[in-house]
Amino acid sequence: MLELDASIGAPGFTGRRAQRLRARLVTLASGLGVGGVPATQDDVDRIHAYRLLAHAEIQNFIEDLVEGILAQSENMFDSRGHITHAAHHLVVYDAVLKLSDKRNASEASYPMFSSASIQLVQKIQLESAVRSHRKKLKLNSGVKASNLRPLLGPLGYRDVWFPLSFMDQMDAFGASRGDVAHSSGLIGASQWPSGSSELATVKALQPGLKAIDVYAARVLMPV
Repeated sequence: MLELDASIGAPGFTGRRAQRLRARLVTLASGLGVGGVPATQDDVDRIHAYRLLAHAEIQNFIEDLVEGILAQSENMFDSRGHITHAAHHLVVYDAVLKLSDKRNASEASYPMFSSASIQLVQKIQLESAVRSHRKKLKLNSGVKASNLRPLLGPLGYRDVWFPLSFMDQMDAFGASRGDVAHSSGLIGASQWPSGSSELATVKALQPGLKAIDVYAARVLMPV
C-alpha cells in the first residue's frame, strides 16, 4: 500500500468522510451483542439488521465520495481552469470508451496524454465524461470489487493504494449482505452469525475505506 504525502491536499475537500463513516458504524453497533452464538431470533435479527445497515452506509460513503470528486473537479475547472488528475483520467477513459463503440468510433478522437495536450481539454469534454460517470454512479448497486473498480478506476484510483486483501474483503462483505437480503433470517435456515464476527468484519474494512478517502486528495491535485 502506497503512502500519501501529508502535504497533499485539495481545496474544499476535507477528507473526513471515513471518520464520519466510522462514527456512524459505531453508533449502529451500539446494543449489538458481541458474544458467541446468538440465543434468540431477536439476536439474529439485530445482527442481520446491522449487516444490512453497515453495507448501506459503506455504499453511501463510496458514492458520496465519488460524487464529491466529480463536483470538485468541475468546480476547479470552472473557477480556476485547473484540470485535476481525476478529471484527466476521466476524460481519457471516456475517450477510450467511445473508440470502442462502433456507433461513435468514427467521430471519436484518440485521448490526450501529454502535459501540453491536457491543457487543451475543453469544458464540453469534461462535462460529457462527468455526465457518463454520474450515470454509472446512479446505477451502482453494491460494494464488491466489481462495483468499486468501475467507480474509482476511471478517476485514477489504483488497487496498489489499498491493503492487499481489501478488494477480497469487500467481495466477501458484499456477498454476506446478499445472503441476508435474499435468504431467510430464521434460526436454522442458515449459519448463525455472531455480533463479534460482524464487528470484526466491518473493522477489517476500515483501512481500505480510509485509503479511498485519503487518496481523494491525490486525484484532486491539478495536473
